[in-house]
Amino acid sequence: MRDLKKTIRNIKSVKIQGATNICQANILAWRDYLSSLKIANAANFLIVARKIGLLIAGARPNEPMAINAIQCLIAKLNKAARTEKTRLGIGYLKKLAQQYANDFIVMVENNNKLMAARGAKLIKNKDKIFTHCHSVTVVNILKNAKKQGKKFHVFNDETRPLFQGRLTSEDLARAGIVNTMVVDATAGFLVSNFSGDEVKINKVIMGCDVILKDNAALNKVGSFNIALAAYTSGIPVYLAGTILKKTNLKMKATLRDSNEVWPAAPKGLKIINYDFDRIPARMITGYITEFGVIKPREVDKYAKKYYPWILKN
Repeated sequence: MRDLKKTIRNIKSVKIQGATNICQANILAWRDYLSSLKIANAANFLIVARKIGLLIAGARPNEPMAINAIQCLIAKLNKAARTEKTRLGIGYLKKLAQQYANDFIVMVENNNKLMAARGAKLIKNKDKIFTHCHSVTVVNILKNAKKQGKKFHVFNDETRPLFQGRLTSEDLARAGIVNTMVVDATAGFLVSNFSGDEVKINKVIMGCDVILKDNAALNKVGSFNIALAAYTSGIPVYLAGTILKKTNLKMKATLRDSNEVWPAAPKGLKIINYDFDRIPARMITGYITEFGVIKPREVDKYAKKYYPWILKN
């Protein structure tokens, strides 16, 4: 239970950040908790598996990839319990939970490799690319393009108040990718055509935390301004994210602790500190997914074919 609580705490405090990392942390915490669970009754084991899964997924309610993963694991475990009653036992259920969790993590890792390969194809020599926040998927795309011998320049912002942009810049520096960081307030202007020819951004590639019912996206706050600037200037906007981030649940930006912005703020001052903002589907040129670069209108087709359970929410 101690490790489980630590994982939940680290997700809430953003020590574990990024949809893929959160998803994997959730799966491992669920798997490890069930492996060490001392319980004799199979029915009770299934109840605890669901309860713990929902508890972990609730650590970041705006991360459907993690929620979809846990729901899939619980559903598979319950299905196995219904169809294999003759073999049902605690040891067998624990083994299944481990197998399902490990298989899901392997699928996520394979998806990441596919997205890195698909996204790298979009990058051309001499490209000037803008990105935002810290997306492991986007970093992998850029590293893949670098390994292919392509020469390009990545611009990114600080991503206040937690400065996740620094993580991106550290990753790019280690990979030997040319990178320039700008202050957040400059991002929209720099991306737009109004900034002139000195820095001419060719494309925007950002991560994606949520693909909503209408195939718009939620991503780290600041994404909307960047996408809007690109859209009005005719610059393509690509969002990198697995179809596992699709949800039909109602999700919206939520407020984080104002202390992240100003710990010693004057008494009575209200601070709006959103976690995400919304990028309308019309501003998105394409989603970089494990199945290729697809239009927003195509997301449901792929979700229905490969991950049908996520559309039942």
